Amino acid sequence: MFASRGSVRRFTAVDLSSDQFTAVHLSVSRSGVKVGAQVCLDIPPDIETTDDEWLGKWIARTLEENHFGRGPIVFVVPRQSVGLKHLTLPSTRVDELPGMVAIKMAGQLPFPANGSIIDYAVLSESEGQSEVMAAAVRHELIERYDALAKAGGLKIDRIALRPLATGALVADLSRQRSGSLLAIDLRRYGEVELVVACDGKVRFARAAEVISTSEKVDRHEEARRLATEAKRSWMSYRATEESPDVEHIVIIGTDGLAGGVASEVRSALDRPTEVLLSHPKVQGDSSTLASSWPLVGVGLEAVERLDGVNFNKPKEAPDIAAQRRQRVLAAVAAVVIVLGSIWTAGNMHLQSLDDDLNILNKQADDLLPDYFRIEHDRLRLEHLQRWEEAHFDWLDHLAFISEHLPPTDQAILGSLGASMSDPVIRWKDRKWSVPISTAQIQFSGAAVSRPIADAIRTTFVDVDAYTTQPIVADTSSNDKTYTQAFGLKLLTSLLTPYKDGQRPLASVDASPAPVVAEAPVVMPPDAESRVESTASVPIPEVSAQSVEQSAPEKATPPPAGRGRRRARPGGGG
Repeated sequence: MFASRGSVRRFTAVDLSSDQFTAVHLSVSRSGVKVGAQVCLDIPPDIETTDDEWLGKWIARTLEENHFGRGPIVFVVPRQSVGLKHLTLPSTRVDELPGMVAIKMAGQLPFPANGSIIDYAVLSESEGQSEVMAAAVRHELIERYDALAKAGGLKIDRIALRPLATGALVADLSRQRSGSLLAIDLRRYGEVELVVACDGKVRFARAAEVISTSEKVDRHEEARRLATEAKRSWMSYRATEESPDVEHIVIIGTDGLAGGVASEVRSALDRPTEVLLSHPKVQGDSSTLASSWPLVGVGLEAVERLDGVNFNKPKEAPDIAAQRRQRVLAAVAAVVIVLGSIWTAGNMHLQSLDDDLNILNKQADDLLPDYFRIEHDRLRLEHLQRWEEAHFDWLDHLAFISEHLPPTDQAILGSLGASMSDPVIRWKDRKWSVPISTAQIQFSGAAVSRPIADAIRTTFVDVDAYTTQPIVADTSSNDKTYTQAFGLKLLTSLLTPYKDGQRPLASVDASPAPVVAEAPVVMPPDAESRVESTASVPIPEVSAQSVEQSAPEKATPPPAGRGRRRARPGGGG
């Protein structure tokens, strides 16, 4: 009931009847109850007690005028407004007791159970049994308290039961007696509540109206009637409850009336009787409490650690399914939190990487012109290096061609030229393609007959060192002796057609595949470009207007080992 050691709860206990308003401000701690502001007033006749809005505003104004503050309030329900029953239940489980109490109370209420609020206070637990004081109140009364608090801008902390508060007030006295204790609460004129407590627990309570509001009697007659009602209640208790006999009687009320009632009860019941004037655990001005003592008992319930009744929030059986759902939801929430944390961390890391990428892209854009300039210079240097490395042996190529031509009495050359082509360097598939240089030899001439011209073409087509392309159509020549024209273009990447610089022809592929030098370069996708190197250093064309040899009477084949030759028409071998 207390948040921590030394903590103090402050609230105002309110008792409201049809014509009277009583309130006491209490400060409750572990050591006891301190009484603060007090007020006990008759409700003014101009206030309609059935008008909850007007009455609620009057209550709030009265509390403010008497310096109660704006703290929470506890309404105290009198005994005559509730159905009350002392029960012994065969269980101590908190999930079973609410249902048991509801079943037991359903058939014992003077009003429908479905239109009531039922709560209970656990008095004791032993050997699997629970002793409880069950109480039921109509919904209409609780709704009225809510309406009064709403109209006055007040906050309800609890709706307590007055007989249980009276029991807490006399709990210490009842523990000091071997028998039961009877507390007679003189609530107001003609009304009385009688509570029997044993060993600090309430065992019996009833309310009675001994004098109607229309009657006018003196104090002596009122005291006599109250004493008679007390005797009747004692006898009723002895007949219905198996508990010790009443050993002591305490009167709670105004001094003048309480003293007279005490004298009458002492004579009628022949039991020690006293008027409650003070309490060892109550501090403050208690001399003016009189019939307000049970309101102080609301605070003593917490001090005595007694279970109480709260119609504002009655005890309910715990929802097992709800607990299971809560555990599942808690597990799901934990998973969501973990995944959310991972996602958040990953998202933050991704954002950091995006920022770094943007910085790097900007740096790349800034460095791209320098990169293109450096790459251009690199390619030019590579191009020059390839030119320097490409030392074609033109004399070997000319000698090789000459060896494969027929004697001059069968064919003569009209022109002979040689050049070296510069490879085209291209950017394709995100890499540079740099083929090697190629030598090109072109010659043309005329033969004495078409078979000899065809044999010349066939001879060079069969040579592995060159790729052969025709450059002129098979036409006739204007020369009377050499009547059939021929022309060929020979392409090669070999530096010499002879192996190891020797005259015998090297065994090489017929059509050597271009060698591609790849230099991988990381470039942006939109940086497709074409870098072409068109510089060419042509070898001066060598023209052979007339390459004549002393014609022998019969054509002879070239020396052995010079390479493959076909038998030429009209020639030897």
